Amino acid sequence: MFGEVPNIWKEVLVTAIPKKDCNTQLANYRPISISPVPSKILEKIIRDELLEWFLKQHVIPREQHGFLPEASTTTLLADSIYDWISSLSNDESVDVVFFDLSKAFDKVNHSKLLSKLEHYGVRGQILAWLKAFLSERCMTVRVNNNYSNRYACSSGVPQGAVISPLLFLAYTFDLPNFLKTSPLIKVQMYADDIKIYSCYNERNRQEALLALSGSIEKMLAWSQAWDLPVNLSKSVIMHIGNGSSPDFRFNDVQLREVRSVRDLGVMVDCSLKFHEHLDQVVSKALTILFTIFRNVHTKDPNTLIRLYKTYVLPRLEYCSVAWSPYLKKHIRKIEKVQKIFTRILFRRAFPDPNYPETLPSYEQRLEKLKLRSLLYRRVVNDLVFCFRILRNETRLQASKYWTMRPTFGRSGTLVLHYDKMRKHQFNICYNSLFSRTARWFRLLPDDVVSSCDSKKFRKRLNRLNVLDILKISDV
Repeated sequence: MFGEVPNIWKEVLVTAIPKKDCNTQLANYRPISISPVPSKILEKIIRDELLEWFLKQHVIPREQHGFLPEASTTTLLADSIYDWISSLSNDESVDVVFFDLSKAFDKVNHSKLLSKLEHYGVRGQILAWLKAFLSERCMTVRVNNNYSNRYACSSGVPQGAVISPLLFLAYTFDLPNFLKTSPLIKVQMYADDIKIYSCYNERNRQEALLALSGSIEKMLAWSQAWDLPVNLSKSVIMHIGNGSSPDFRFNDVQLREVRSVRDLGVMVDCSLKFHEHLDQVVSKALTILFTIFRNVHTKDPNTLIRLYKTYVLPRLEYCSVAWSPYLKKHIRKIEKVQKIFTRILFRRAFPDPNYPETLPSYEQRLEKLKLRSLLYRRVVNDLVFCFRILRNETRLQASKYWTMRPTFGRSGTLVLHYDKMRKHQFNICYNSLFSRTARWFRLLPDDVVSSCDSKKFRKRLNRLNVLDILKISDV
């Protein structure tokens, strides 16, 4: 490799993919570059080398969860919500600012990106190849069978390219530390989704709000310096706890306060009860479910189950560790989706003239179809996620959420202790992810808890009647 890229690899075909349900506005489309296969293969090789170098040099901030091994939207949301619930437990308030970066991937300055890569120790042929890869690129947009003229790409990392996510992360490695104007400020990032928040009580409220204001100003300064403009009109602030957030005004634009916000696909509300998210999840899942039954006329149960697992289950379980309901009425509400699915499937695949009198119970339907209840699946997902944290299989650190000590008594192999919950917001705190799993781990058999990795842990869990062991009533 001599730091050169064939010109044909730089000529990409761009397809517009809608980002939201409303596809009548041009801004709701994401440009995805379709690159040649040889280019993707070489990109993957270089990306892996770059990632290994960044990890070795410890330049990737712990606050970044995007496009990295052992990190995901789930790790980010679980960590953020833990901070917010802990503040509620301590009778504190939280102000969270969600920044909107306009077309961030498309506006990365090539020369500034290369200078940052060189600063992080990327030199020689790889740096030369990256410079050649980014320069003199051109694109043609395809819509249906119509093609645009060819346009030069003077900035941005091509969306859809294998190496682009890591290049964008490298462009923002310095941002978390830059925004931490005070120990009261916390930063969370998933690629270009950035939020900062401050937890405070009455004693340090003024200090926290000043620090938050300073961090917002630094975010605006950083975005201007590195050509990634913040759209203040779309950036919002959400107040969690008593009272309300103060007015923040920058560049003659006041940050809009909201009571709920979509954070990485999850509707987070200021009460942290996730009622709105649950309603949306159930509604969307039912819409997809009925669409499947309307348009797919097969009577084969295996085909219908595959479609259900592909299109409906992911909607019901995305990031469920962060928002899993604990009230019976909400548990039943989400379980209703799978009950409807099994009922319609039985009516179609196993017709009976005496239906519905002969319809088996929900438990019998699950057993025949070899499915588990949604409650069971969420409990297992909770346990596996937290086990991965305990086994250092994620970027999250177990010591933040639990105090651990081994035991040789009846409590089991490992006892996890969590902060005592105060009366304020007790139900939310008591039933939060790290509190409920700490109680559950004490009830699991020793041979399950002592599994060497999360795959074996899940396999051993699935051999058990987990809900009975944890004394959880199934729906």
